[in-house]
Amino acid sequence: MPMLSIIIPVYNQTAYLAECLDSILAQQFTNFEIVAVDDGSTDDSLTILERYARQDHRIKIIAKENGGYGTAMNQGLQAACGTYVGIVEPDDTILPQMYEKLMNKVSQTKADIVRCSFTKVFSGNIRLDETEWYDGAGELFKLSEKPEICRLHPSIWAAVYKRSFLDANRITFSETPAATYQDVPFFASAYSAAESIYIIPEALYKHRLESANRF
Repeated sequence: MPMLSIIIPVYNQTAYLAECLDSILAQQFTNFEIVAVDDGSTDDSLTILERYARQDHRIKIIAKENGGYGTAMNQGLQAACGTYVGIVEPDDTILPQMYEKLMNKVSQTKADIVRCSFTKVFSGNIRLDETEWYDGAGELFKLSEKPEICRLHPSIWAAVYKRSFLDANRITFSETPAATYQDVPFFASAYSAAESIYIIPEALYKHRLESANRF
């Protein structure tokens, strides 16, 4: 069983998907599976996924009818086999050391959530996220002890989550059709239920902002 399941919800991301997959497959940490959920893409996204899956047995593909971000994420969570779960958006990329650093902290702390910072990428320009200023980084805590974490960006993808913790608290995604910002209620549910959270004050995830084909 893999230590980590990385869920990628995919919808019409031909332009960036290969770059995303390459960044995951280049990880220094290798004990993972990729659960790629194609949500009825009308471009060549599924073809790209199938090509990569033929080259790496760690890639598992779920092809479904279009139902939105929430349905794609929930099917990914249901199919995940890892002890921990991570999320990477199909138009984003991650630094080679990201999961190595997150999973090292998992081994040290057994935290329900281990999170890093991220950079925002727009038209080639990079800006650091406000996570960098958070002075609670490097400590194990829960939300009631440091409620100021609610001021952070709800970057659900720059983190790993203990799968048993998500299951025990029935934390899933809203499947409301055409809903936006579905990461916010997941962030709120996960962080309010977590008994232990750890933040690494280092930007290891690159979040692209100019993509047109988000859910």
